[in-house]
Amino acid sequence: MRKLWIGLLALAGFGQAAAQSVTTLKLWEGREAPDCNGITEPETDVGGMRLANITVPELTVYHPAAEKNTGTAVLICPGGGYAIVAADHEGHRYARFLAENGITGAVLKYRLPNGVHTVPFSDAARAMTLMREQAKAWGVRKDRIGISGFSAGGHLAAAYAAHAEKALRPAFCILYYPVVTFGPLTHEGSRQNLTGGDTTLYDYYSVEKQATDRFPPTLIFLSDDDTAVPPRNGYGLRDRLEQCGVPVQVVHYPSGGHGWGFNEGFEYHEPMKSALLDFLQKR
Repeated sequence: MRKLWIGLLALAGFGQAAAQSVTTLKLWEGREAPDCNGITEPETDVGGMRLANITVPELTVYHPAAEKNTGTAVLICPGGGYAIVAADHEGHRYARFLAENGITGAVLKYRLPNGVHTVPFSDAARAMTLMREQAKAWGVRKDRIGISGFSAGGHLAAAYAAHAEKALRPAFCILYYPVVTFGPLTHEGSRQNLTGGDTTLYDYYSVEKQATDRFPPTLIFLSDDDTAVPPRNGYGLRDRLEQCGVPVQVVHYPSGGHGWGFNEGFEYHEPMKSALLDFLQKR
C-alpha cells in the first residue's frame, strides 16, 4: 500500500483523472425506507447544491483509477444543520479529491430528519451496508471503510460511529468543525431539527458522553474563530477519546470560521489536504 501513496500530493493538482468513474445508488431501491420524515414538498436546491426537502436518499460513489486504488473508502456526510445537505463543497468536491488520490469517496445524500431523529442514521447505516456489500467489486477493503462529516454531518458521522453495531462500525472517523454535544455548547438549529426539541434525546446524541474505547481512530479539523459551532465541541470529543484510549488528532487553524469544507478559497486549504492524506495513509 505504501508504494501507492508515493507522489499522491503531487498528483492532487492534476484534476480529476480520466479513469475515474462515478456510481449513484438509491439507498433503499426495491424496499421501503424505515421511518418517515413527513416531508411532502419536492426536493429543492436552494443554491450551490444545498439540497432541502430530501426524501429519496442516494449514495454517489467516486471510484479511483484501478492503478491508484489504495483499498480505502470514506463515507461522506455533508453538513447543513440537519435542515439541508451541502452536497457540493462538503461532499462531491471532497469525494473527487479522495478519488484522485486513490481513495473511494462516497457522498451520502441523507434524508433530513424534520424532527424524526432516526431517519438520517438509518440512511447512514444503509450506506455503510452497501459499501461493505460492494467492497470487493469496488476494490475496497472492508476494514478500511471510514466515515467523515462536516458540521451537522460531522455530528451524524460521530454519533453513528458511537452507536453503530459492530459489523457496521467505521474503521476511522474524520470530522470537520463538527457538532458534538447537544448540551449548552451545541448548535441549536442542528439539535432542534434532529430531535424536534425532545430533551430526553440530548444525552444520547451528545457524542462526548456516548463515545467508548470502541470509537474508531479520529481526525478533527477546527477553526479557532468558529462562532457557529464552538470549537469546544471538537475539543470535548478529543478529551473523551483520550480518556478512552482512542487515537485522536486535532488540527486547528487560527481563522476560517465555519463551513469552509473543500472551498479552495479557505486559507489553509492545502495544509488541510496534506493533513488529511497523512491521516489516511496510516489507516
